[in-house]
Amino acid sequence: MQLHKNTILGIIFLLLSISVQGQKLSPGFNSKEYRTMLAVNSQHITDSLLIQEMIDIPDGYVQLYRSPEIGFANRWDLYLTPDSVGVISIRGSIKRPLSWLCNGYAAMVSAKGTIQLSDTMTVNYKVAGREEAAVHVGWLIGMLFLGQDILPRIDSLYQHKVRDFLIIGHSQGGAISYLLTSQLHYWQEAGVIPSDIRFKTYCSAAPKPGSLHYAYDFETVIPKEMAYNVVSTEDWVPETPLSIQTMHDFSRLNPFADVKKQLKRVKFPKRLVLKYTYKQLARPAARSQKRFERYLGRKVEKLVVDSLPGFKPPVYFKSNHYVRTAHTVLLTPDEKYFELFNKPSIPALELFIHHLFKPYYYLAKQLDVKSKSQAGSSITDYE
Repeated sequence: MQLHKNTILGIIFLLLSISVQGQKLSPGFNSKEYRTMLAVNSQHITDSLLIQEMIDIPDGYVQLYRSPEIGFANRWDLYLTPDSVGVISIRGSIKRPLSWLCNGYAAMVSAKGTIQLSDTMTVNYKVAGREEAAVHVGWLIGMLFLGQDILPRIDSLYQHKVRDFLIIGHSQGGAISYLLTSQLHYWQEAGVIPSDIRFKTYCSAAPKPGSLHYAYDFETVIPKEMAYNVVSTEDWVPETPLSIQTMHDFSRLNPFADVKKQLKRVKFPKRLVLKYTYKQLARPAARSQKRFERYLGRKVEKLVVDSLPGFKPPVYFKSNHYVRTAHTVLLTPDEKYFELFNKPSIPALELFIHHLFKPYYYLAKQLDVKSKSQAGSSITDYE
């Protein structure tokens, strides 16, 4: 059900006539909660890249708002749960080149700074406090466009006593959800949004959003029981983007920081041998990083400039050391899974068969089955 934004206020008053005092979110991974969030997020699939089946949302969930397409054709939905928790649902990639440009614009930028998104919108952002932290530029831009639309809706619900929010994104939506969760934290720290709002995030089937130092920051400032990276071991998407670690990606105090100075202390001719060996090991990764930045940064940015009027490319961070982020919940298929999810009905979906909503929903429900079986339950399967 899609509702015009002008009807939101009346619905909120109706739904919130029942007390919303107290916090409704529970820390920790909850398989049922995650599956419900998948169902909510699956409502975006009418224009998805992949032909999929929607998952039915439980009774009592009300869609309050669906955003227009903004940025890289990004979109989000706002729902309210039966116990008055706001749900921010971020759409993943769709079957349009602009949406995939968001993924392909894969150079890194600093995790804090300023970006001119359009002629009328220049945004200060901060998704990590560490100077060394860097993130995927395409997903950052997508998040910043969405964030300008999400912020006033959070405030609107807050004025009606909603204090808890769930964030869900699958695939590209999961990558953007990481960055949104970080930005919301730093908005709270800066007093942009109230400090008593709580957020809980499920990044489902998400690619890697940023560097090791971004992951360090995320896992430091976001409570580990309030943010989850849910990944199927058969899904290749969370293994992307390609990660390149160079000698410059280590922490500041490391044996590679000033190799030339250290090598001067070594006697000739051993110094020549060590210098040659070091260059042979270090140069390939450094060259790969430069190529990555050139092709997925400076060359792709020309398409971005054409697609986003007024956009000004930022300065790129000299790294492509992408790593997985947040506490990871692994979904591990068994033999029955491969019987059910073997060949897709549409051959074009074969590469994504383990990336779709239904396989993730199935595997998440298996977690409950295994848990009950280990507890002595007679349950051996589920519908």
